[in-house]
Amino acid sequence: SLNKVGDVERDSGNLSAAASAYRESLALGRQLRSQLGDTPQALRDLSVSLNKVGNVERELGNLSEGLAAYRQSLGFLRQRWAMLGNTKPVLEELCNVLEKTIDLELRAGDPEIASSLQREMGEIDAMLSVWRQGNGDAEELLSND
Repeated sequence: SLNKVGDVERDSGNLSAAASAYRESLALGRQLRSQLGDTPQALRDLSVSLNKVGNVERELGNLSEGLAAYRQSLGFLRQRWAMLGNTKPVLEELCNVLEKTIDLELRAGDPEIASSLQREMGEIDAMLSVWRQGNGDAEELLSND
C-alpha cells in the first residue's frame, strides 16, 4: 500500500517523499469512501492515512498542517467508535491520535481544547485499563459515569 511506501521513505529520512505517498493514500481513501460510504474500514483507512500525514508534517515542523490532519483523523475515529463501540482496537487508536493532538493543541497555544481532549483521553484510557486487566466490560464502565 502507499502508506507502506510512505513508511519506508520516512524510515529512510525522506520526509517529503513520505508525505507525498501518505497524501496519495489519503486521496485514494477519500475516493473509496465516496464510493463505499462510511464503512468502518473506510473510516479506519482515512484515519490511518491522516495520522501518518500528521506525523510527517509534525516532523517537518509544519505544526498547523499536522494538527489539521490529527483533528480530521479524530473525527473519523469518533465515527468509527460510534459504529463499533468500545472495542480495544478502536479505543487504542483513539488514544494514540488524541495524545498527538493534545501535544499540538498545546503547542498551538490552545490549552482549553487540549484540556478537553485530555479529559476524553482519560475516559478512554479508563476503558482500556478494563481491557488490559481482562476482568470487566468497558461498556459497563462507560455506563457507570
